[in-house]
Amino acid sequence: MNILQKRFIIPVAAGMVALTTLCSVSAWAQSSASGSVGGQVTDQQGSAVPEVDIRLTDLSTNFTLKTLSNATGRFVYVNVNPGTYTVTFVKTGFSTRKVEGQEVRVGELLNLNTTLEVGAVTNVIEVTSSQGAELQTVNSTIGTTVSGASLTYLPIFGSDSSSLALYQPGVTKEGAVAGAMYDQNTFQSGRR
Repeated sequence: MNILQKRFIIPVAAGMVALTTLCSVSAWAQSSASGSVGGQVTDQQGSAVPEVDIRLTDLSTNFTLKTLSNATGRFVYVNVNPGTYTVTFVKTGFSTRKVEGQEVRVGELLNLNTTLEVGAVTNVIEVTSSQGAELQTVNSTIGTTVSGASLTYLPIFGSDSSSLALYQPGVTKEGAVAGAMYDQNTFQSGRR
């Protein structure tokens, strides 16, 4: 190889590697194996409360995600692992509000609109009932998690969890789901 060929081939190869890496990261970020949590924080008069410190704590790992509500009191967490969470809302001049036992499900948005009461920071209001949306009204996405025990007892061929998808409404054996082609779907078999 002469020097001209080396100067051309090496940058092109490096560019292809970088492009491939960037494309795979963005595809991974669009995972359908997670859910979302969002909502709006208001005061007792219904006005938006901005810059509320919102903490989402996974009860199984004790891992906490943090964010602030925006100028309209809205917040959102995307790509949240399925599980049970406690959501804590903290703002100076308002009582701290804790919403426990919130279930995040695959492919669903858990809508947590909450009201903060004026009071001292030392006042903690704990909500133990299930405040989350039982009826998914944000979109028509459907998702679920199937446990290993369920897979053992289901009549699927070859113990392959991906064959379970064929029994869902609107799925064809070629991989099309509800009219979308096989390359437009985000089905994951759970193997890592």
